[in-house]
Amino acid sequence: MKGQETLQAEFEVVTPLFCAGADQKGLSEVRPFSIRGALRWWYRAIDAEFLTKEADIFGATIRARHSSPITLSLARWIQGSSCLKERLLPEKSNVSGAAYLGYTLYLGQNERKALEPLNQPINIQLKWNWKPATQNEQQYIRRAWAAALWFFGHLGGLGSRARRGYGTLALTRWSGWPECELLGTAHGAATPEEWKARFDRGFVAVRQWFNVPRQARHPHIGAASTGTDHFKIYLWKQGQSTWLEALEKVGWELQNFRKESQWHKPELLAAFGLP
Repeated sequence: MKGQETLQAEFEVVTPLFCAGADQKGLSEVRPFSIRGALRWWYRAIDAEFLTKEADIFGATIRARHSSPITLSLARWIQGSSCLKERLLPEKSNVSGAAYLGYTLYLGQNERKALEPLNQPINIQLKWNWKPATQNEQQYIRRAWAAALWFFGHLGGLGSRARRGYGTLALTRWSGWPECELLGTAHGAATPEEWKARFDRGFVAVRQWFNVPRQARHPHIGAASTGTDHFKIYLWKQGQSTWLEALEKVGWELQNFRKESQWHKPELLAAFGLP
């Protein structure tokens, strides 16, 4: 059926994105290569058997020796040239949570350009390039890509300092594959509780698609988002009206955590990427 051939997804830029090419002082761009790399990372976090399956899903020059059966494309490349130096100077990191999170962006000779939050969506398309012989293989590959895209659009980011709140892209809508309806989207929820409930429904569905070993050999999202296992999602009860206010709050929380002496253990600081 044609409706299952192509997945169409819309993403919203939530926080400034710093993703330049070879010239780190050049324009920030949302490119299919960067998104593809991010999805590959999320797939590895989702599927504990990625070592034997990844080549079949994303393609490889060894073992499978073929291209990916799925092609990823953008309706158009989105570029940004904003300079946020006045807001994010490293010297301000003691008084600005946002500058603390973006400490390296304007450190020394760095003059990074940003793609700021936009009103227009970023449109991503996943389309079959060729299809494996069996329906089971097709379903597994389709679910792997859809699950990676879903996690990327709910918990992920793109570009420099993406693990510090920058470069956040939110999956706002998608359609075309049956997985889109099965997973849904959490964004657009009226309350944090509703967002969490939507996320949990999607997470449970993904976990049912992939085997979860008792002991994974790499960072893994775990068996569930609730209960006693190691993967949990926490939300602030109240949001912020702008990206700057949100990053200010997150930055202050991390700074305060770092200052509290009882947390000054190497393994705890390393978990937050702190020296």
